[in-house]
Amino acid sequence: MSELRDNYEAKETEELIDFLKNDLTSEALDILYSVLQYRGIDKDEIDKIRLKSKATYEKSQSELASRTTRLIAFFVDFFAIGIILSIVLLPLAFISGGGVVGCCLEYKFS
Repeated sequence: MSELRDNYEAKETEELIDFLKNDLTSEALDILYSVLQYRGIDKDEIDKIRLKSKATYEKSQSELASRTTRLIAFFVDFFAIGIILSIVLLPLAFISGGGVVGCCLEYKFS
């Protein structure tokens, strides 16, 4: 844990405050608290920062659609792109080689 303390002590205070947004182990959080308190930031201020970042994260997660909805949207997008590409590329196949059937017959009989 002394390596972690040395790592924290080498960082700027702003970087350490950003670490509060992460999900840290209790040992890492204790060390982070002690380093920040040594730098003059009291425990109440640290707790306020953690609660604010947690509330911001929860708000951003609540604004997302459910996983099921996002999965359905993914499949709709995937198949829509396939259909659009087929509509665009199918005429090119007919123009270049006599169509899909013509290409297959030419390959089979030659």
